[in-house]
Amino acid sequence: MLKGPMRLFVRWAPGQDPDEIPTVIWWEDGTMGTLEEYASHYSDHQVFTPDRGSGARLMLYTDALADVHFNERIAQWVYTTPSKERILLELTDPEATDDQINEAIAGQVVIPNPQATKRRARRGQHAKGASG
Repeated sequence: MLKGPMRLFVRWAPGQDPDEIPTVIWWEDGTMGTLEEYASHYSDHQVFTPDRGSGARLMLYTDALADVHFNERIAQWVYTTPSKERILLELTDPEATDDQINEAIAGQVVIPNPQATKRRARRGQHAKGASG
């Protein structure tokens, strides 16, 4: 059964490798998730929390879009997650390519949804997805 837009949580036991099958999967509303649901949402926007003694955790934002834009005031690309967390990408070229932006995002703990929205530095121009 596919759920509407809500977060799917995945947790691994302390010391367990996140490449292994997770220990538990659950939806934001408290219902248990399945491996099939995890697999079907694996490419959604992800926030990974490394193992800090209580096990690694992955939060998947189903059907959520992130925002990537060039902030002219600070002269830097900014990635805003669906939960409104702002991450400075340390990329200062306002004409950066999608590949450069994706590389900068990949260097963060946040793993982007390939459907992230990118706003160009030029006002009024808005691109969606990987075109650019």
